[in-house]
Amino acid sequence: MSTECIQRAKHTINHLQNRITMQQTQRLYKQAIRSFVMVLMVTMIAIGAQAQNPDPWDDADSADVPLDGGLSLLVAAGAGYGVKKYRDSRKQQQKQ
Repeated sequence: MSTECIQRAKHTINHLQNRITMQQTQRLYKQAIRSFVMVLMVTMIAIGAQAQNPDPWDDADSADVPLDGGLSLLVAAGAGYGVKKYRDSRKQQQKQ
């Protein structure tokens, strides 16, 4: 009885392997590559976004965190979004 179950399992596995087409395998490879690239990009951004150690020659006791670059980008994005919303609301008011 166990040999019959093994033969059925082998037949099922062969059947499933034959159902996978070349397009499906290419799609799976593309998805895997995209996922890998996304993880790599997020990792690189996270490594670059880490705060720097304070200068050992600095006499100040405070450790400054560089917020200028990211904070200015967030402010610019918020301003752009606000301008877009304002223009959209003006267009809707003119249509009415």
